[in-house]
Amino acid sequence: MVICNSSGASAVTVTVNGVFACRDLIIGTGGANATIQTSNAAYSLTVHGDVSFNQGNESFVYTLSASSGTVNLLGDVIWNSVNGTNRFLVSTGNITFNNDIAITQDN
Repeated sequence: MVICNSSGASAVTVTVNGVFACRDLIIGTGGANATIQTSNAAYSLTVHGDVSFNQGNESFVYTLSASSGTVNLLGDVIWNSVNGTNRFLVSTGNITFNNDIAITQDN
């Protein structure tokens, strides 16, 4: 399990700088913006379990970004909040969803 959690008032960015995999991914449980991003076309992150956004229902921005690499999501995507902004960003990279996703909240 990987947890990208901001602490206090400082935003945090975790950069994937290799080929990595994890079982579950939690983005944003703290009180500031949090981002996980790939940084190179040769780098990737594969999540075998679930990706969970904003478990604390905070009013911040939580991002999973395939800036220039690849993100493979093999489990479910869980939107835990009605507050804040949960988002996927893709620049020149790729995000692949193994399961269908249904996002029913505006955030």
